[in-house]
Amino acid sequence: MRTKSPKISYIEAYFSSLMIGAGESFFAAYAISKGMGEVVAGLVVGLPMMMGAALQTATPFLFSRWPRPKRWVLLVCSLQSLILFALMITAMTNKAGPITIFALIGCYWACSYSGGAVWNYWMGFLVPNEERPGFFAFRGQITQYGTIMGLLLAGVLLHNVESRNVGPAAYALPFLVAFLARCLSVYLLGAHKAIEYQEQLVQNAAIGEGRRNPFDVMRGLTFLKKTWGVFKDNAQARRDLTFMFLFNCAIYISSSFVTPFLLVKLKFDYLSFMATQMALFFGKIFALLMARKWIEKFGVRRILFIGALGMSPLPALWFFVSRTLESVLLQGISGFFWGLFEVAWGLVMFSELPNKDKIQLLIWNNFFQTTAILIGTVIGGQLLSSYDETAAGYYLIFVLGAMLRTLFVLANRPNKTGGTPKPAPEDEPGSLITVRTPR
Repeated sequence: MRTKSPKISYIEAYFSSLMIGAGESFFAAYAISKGMGEVVAGLVVGLPMMMGAALQTATPFLFSRWPRPKRWVLLVCSLQSLILFALMITAMTNKAGPITIFALIGCYWACSYSGGAVWNYWMGFLVPNEERPGFFAFRGQITQYGTIMGLLLAGVLLHNVESRNVGPAAYALPFLVAFLARCLSVYLLGAHKAIEYQEQLVQNAAIGEGRRNPFDVMRGLTFLKKTWGVFKDNAQARRDLTFMFLFNCAIYISSSFVTPFLLVKLKFDYLSFMATQMALFFGKIFALLMARKWIEKFGVRRILFIGALGMSPLPALWFFVSRTLESVLLQGISGFFWGLFEVAWGLVMFSELPNKDKIQLLIWNNFFQTTAILIGTVIGGQLLSSYDETAAGYYLIFVLGAMLRTLFVLANRPNKTGGTPKPAPEDEPGSLITVRTPR
């Protein structure tokens, strides 16, 4: 890997995922502590993600005006750390309402999606093709360890202050941990090599001539329209992202409401909730240990199918869960299949998308998939509300989500060969901003 040391990337992954475990994983629980209700707590999962995805659609246009991947990633990750700090303040002051919380989390997701798309493109130039499966498999393991540590720290902190009856202020501690972890990851990201651009290619790709104004609305809309052509011109990517859209709709009918189900209906304390969340990531770690060997043997498309099919019917089993041990076992099995699915999907996105179109495609992917998350969450929330947030309503959305997931996966099963990821062309960095006219 073309950095000062590959270990730096692994350490950075640990701290960025620690941020996820200590901060992002507790957004819905924080909403419940603010008295927002079970359905609204579920919407905290979907609605801010949709807000963030809408905001990050401006990334290709703004990036064409400031095409420096390293600086871009450092900027948005720094903004993300400030948002976590702001959430910590809202927890301490206990004055912020739902709109403020939703807006902050929406901006958090905008930074996450925008930074992730550019990071993916940036790493495409730093990680050689032959090193990618091993690099991402090991990096994936590190991220699970970091997330587990974040969950553990946050869970212990919340458990220790639970008896003091401080309400939402308790979440200031996990958000502080997340803030510090993101600050450390930003520092480590600075160790990676910056990409040198061919300035002429970037200029040719810009919309219009003359002075560049990143806030030119009409040019921005024109650019957005032309980047849509990139999605239309990549048929395989279009098929993959369409499947993921339908799959995410089905997933989030139920998964957005697992946290309120555990905390409100099963009345789990923070340690039980933490153990359940950690089981998911331990299952992912076990899957990642096996993933590289299985992908080499069966092909990435076959492992993608196995992972998706394995996790699809599992939400229906929440009907039989009433204790912590049962919840941990179910989440551990789910995490195993999720791990297979995520590493295979990550390889498809990283290896099969052409570098010159990667940012545009990932931006549209983020937008479509978060739209699907919001649709699924709204459907689940409406069904849950119609049953007055009773246990019967939860079981309905769990069974419905499981059935729809399974149907979509079976309809998208791979061919007999399973397929392997085709390496993306080693495009010149400057070709990133090339746009195509929609057909």
